[in-house]
Amino acid sequence: MQINVTRWWKDLDVAGKLPFARDRGVELFFWILGVYYEPQYFPAIRILTKLISLISINDDLYDASNATIEELVLYHDAIQRWDVSAPDQLPDYIKHFYQKILDTYNMIEDEMAKQGRSYRVEYAKSALKDMVRVYLIEAKWYHQGYVPTMEEYMPVGKLSAGLRSLATASLVGMGEVATKEAFDWVISDPLIVEASGVIGRLMDDVVSHAVRSIEDIT
Repeated sequence: MQINVTRWWKDLDVAGKLPFARDRGVELFFWILGVYYEPQYFPAIRILTKLISLISINDDLYDASNATIEELVLYHDAIQRWDVSAPDQLPDYIKHFYQKILDTYNMIEDEMAKQGRSYRVEYAKSALKDMVRVYLIEAKWYHQGYVPTMEEYMPVGKLSAGLRSLATASLVGMGEVATKEAFDWVISDPLIVEASGVIGRLMDDVVSHAVRSIEDIT
């Protein structure tokens, strides 16, 4: 299982083709072991490690790359359509990443189809689309120099924190434990998911602000 994830991460070629992204393969694998470590959930660990890695690179694409807002709009639109022909319209470095997203979700869907559970991947795709949508909203705010009110920011920030996307993805490989009702429940934003998003977003913002403040001083 670990070899499978390691080969997949190396195939992403983060250092060579996505130099703006953090090389977090090992770190994120251990994060997911904190979600579930039981042997029967090895497929879920493998799947969630890959999906959280893609989410991390997505985050860096919007925050740390030199992508223009026009390029980010093209990428956003491709994700929303889940368009297999979209790489032809994307810049090379985004094209590579976008193709890896398609390939990874297709591999997971094939695995789930053998179990009669391919519908689960549609929930994971929908969660990723929602996350990319709010990433673009935040990117537009940044490029426009616009500071949103708290009322404007929090509905967007809760989603961009990634908790709902990860909670949805965490169910994909969990066998019979995760029913369709469980997926419907998690995407309905129950209080535990909403609260986790708020906590995650505010903690991330506090740390990011502290880091920026130190950089300004030095």
